[in-house]
Amino acid sequence: MVEGDKRLFNQYGVILVNPAKHPSVRRDLGQQFIDWLISPEGQNAIASYKINGWKILVGIKLSKRTVQAIDEISADEDKSRSDIMRMLIRKGIEKLEEEQRD
Repeated sequence: MVEGDKRLFNQYGVILVNPAKHPSVRRDLGQQFIDWLISPEGQNAIASYKINGWKILVGIKLSKRTVQAIDEISADEDKSRSDIMRMLIRKGIEKLEEEQRD
């Protein structure tokens, strides 16, 4: 196996636990973590993580314009960054599925 080998692909994700099902969950801290994780700062921390000098993870590359748009939508609609990211991902998936049907 070498860098770029599809067998090395290991996608990561994060889901906020439902506090209605798990009352002891500290939703506010979970949401803060998710917001940091998808922020440019969080993605930079992921992308710069190394073990013994080897880069282990790849972060999501979002343009400054995209981050600004997400922040503007978030402020206008009183939603978190993660809510906006989920919405954009859902829209992207719907668009891909639509294109595949055509």
